[in-house]
Amino acid sequence: MITEPDQISARTRLLGQISGALIAFFGIIALFGWVFDVPILKSISPNLVTIKFNTALAFLLSGIALWLLSRPTLSPKAKPVGYLAAGMVTLIGLLTFSQYLFGWELGIDQFLWTELPGAVATSHLGRMAPATALNFLMLGAAMLLLNKPAGIRASQILALLGCLIGFFNFTGYIYGVEKLYGIAAYTPMAVHTAVAFVVLASGILFARPEHRLMAVLTSPYTGGQRARRLIPVAVIILLLLGGLILMGKKNALYSREFAFALMALGSIVFFTVAIWWNAKHLNKCDADREQAQIELQKSHDILEIKVRERTKELTKSEAQLFRAQKLESIGNLAGGVAHDFNNILAAVKGYTEMALMEMDAANPFFNNLSHINQAVDRATNLTRQLLLFSRRDTPEIKTLDLNELIKNLLKMLNRLIGENINIETKLATDIAPIRADAGNIEQVIMNLVVNARDAMIRGGKITITTENQLINEQYCQLNLEGRCGRFVCLSISDTGIGMTDEIESHLFEPFFTTKKPGEGTGLGLSVVYGIVKKHEGWVNVYSEPGRGAVIRIYLPAETSVKAGLPKPDTKIIPPDQLKGNGERILLIEDDRNIQKMARTALTKMNYTVFTVSTGAEAINLFNAENGNFHLLLSDVVLPDGNGIDLVGELKLLNPSLKVLMTSGYPSRQSYQELIKERQLPFIAKPYKLSNLFGKIKELLTKE
Repeated sequence: MITEPDQISARTRLLGQISGALIAFFGIIALFGWVFDVPILKSISPNLVTIKFNTALAFLLSGIALWLLSRPTLSPKAKPVGYLAAGMVTLIGLLTFSQYLFGWELGIDQFLWTELPGAVATSHLGRMAPATALNFLMLGAAMLLLNKPAGIRASQILALLGCLIGFFNFTGYIYGVEKLYGIAAYTPMAVHTAVAFVVLASGILFARPEHRLMAVLTSPYTGGQRARRLIPVAVIILLLLGGLILMGKKNALYSREFAFALMALGSIVFFTVAIWWNAKHLNKCDADREQAQIELQKSHDILEIKVRERTKELTKSEAQLFRAQKLESIGNLAGGVAHDFNNILAAVKGYTEMALMEMDAANPFFNNLSHINQAVDRATNLTRQLLLFSRRDTPEIKTLDLNELIKNLLKMLNRLIGENINIETKLATDIAPIRADAGNIEQVIMNLVVNARDAMIRGGKITITTENQLINEQYCQLNLEGRCGRFVCLSISDTGIGMTDEIESHLFEPFFTTKKPGEGTGLGLSVVYGIVKKHEGWVNVYSEPGRGAVIRIYLPAETSVKAGLPKPDTKIIPPDQLKGNGERILLIEDDRNIQKMARTALTKMNYTVFTVSTGAEAINLFNAENGNFHLLLSDVVLPDGNGIDLVGELKLLNPSLKVLMTSGYPSRQSYQELIKERQLPFIAKPYKLSNLFGKIKELLTKE
């Protein structure tokens, strides 16, 4: 990007190159006048001193040097030529000035061209004026220093002195003051030489506009702008004023004293106007600066507000991320605990059911064992809720119409909440279908409605809303759990007591509750969170104390069909038909308690049971028995792999082998998909023994 200072520097540097070309052309014209004896080319008037041959040659060399050395980049060939030309100019000036200074006669004046006697105002034939020699010495040195970083300042000072000498001589000519252009009886500087020196010196100054003295004049700021306008005006006006006053005096229009007074008065007027004009523009600059500061302060204030708002948004996002990470960690812990607890419950339930199967109802211990069995069922339900929170439960995914599901639940929900609370529904007529487990979504709605009911002790209103929403990037920036796409939003709002930020930050943690002891488990909203996450959605909560709460659940709108796990078969078969006929069962279970319980129960049902704990042990035993097994009962997750892949290996050895998979949770979504894809029978832990026996009997009798 080219900035304003760069543009000014580029234009000024171009003026330097143009000055070099003009000076070279001037030198050629003067030399042409000497070679072809054209008087007008040597002097503008017969009564004025001529430009000497050496002077014309020095100007030609100066123009070449300036044109080459003022270029932004120097080619390897041009650089030495430019320095050679500048060196020759310096040498010509030095030798000539030395002749004046020390009275030498070096023979250089007439060396290249002879000037005939009788030349006007010439003290030494063919020799340039002392001021001309001094100027060539200074300006030649200035060009030699032009591209030296340490010499730029000296170069500009020498060029400025050369410009002043040329200007003084030119002023002397236009005012007719001989003392300004002549030194004693020596040859004076020619008028066109004086003008050429002004151009040459200015060109040297223009060549490096971004440095030192010239940097002030080429600045894009107010000082530079004022200087570029005032200096030319001052020079022109003062010259004109001086010329007019001098003409009046020469024509005897007024005395010398009046001329001096007029000059002083004219200078005062000019400088007063210049100062006023400059002050006017400086005042405008100050006013503009003050206005800019006001605007800057406004922008700063707006920016501060936006920064505060953004900081608040980031703090909220950070809190959301922290909560999500904390819930993820708690979910992993809860899932692990629930899995281990499931195994314990499976063993307890199995042994309890075996005892009940062998015990008469009249036995005094039968009732106690029944209570134990019921307690295990309640614990199993609690474990299932923990698995739902940790997203390790196995849902049965189907295409659902959320509106229809809500309508079917309304009667039950009205019975749940009581007469002092109204339920209002606002269901979008064009609601998109979702892929979800119907039971899971029903549980989400019931848990949220019950939670809303408990927040409205004196009654109120619950509103259930469904709508289609297109989530964009802006939303996702403020809600870290969100993602772009089409979603169905389920909102449940209440007019209850609301909640504080502190309560909201713990809302989905397992066992967190604000209810009195014994009034709730603290798992209701944890289960909601787990189910929604399992369905690839997210939950947003909006609440303030005394203003109720709104919980919004976002679920993906259906875009493709995804398979889920089949429901475990719970068909009841009469007990006398569940016994086996000595069929050989290979049981793979790494939990010793469940393994022992299942082996005991199946043995009592007249099955021949072989037990192992790992996949490797299963393969070794299977090979040792030549694959002589009727059924494989295997856990999905094994210490050294998974039961699904193991099934494939064993069925290669015995294609008629029946298979029944079991798990407290399949651990990975991929396992669920494989079970469904390969159509493997499945029973969830902890299972009822009657269901296990029935499933095994069904598989063994199935052709």
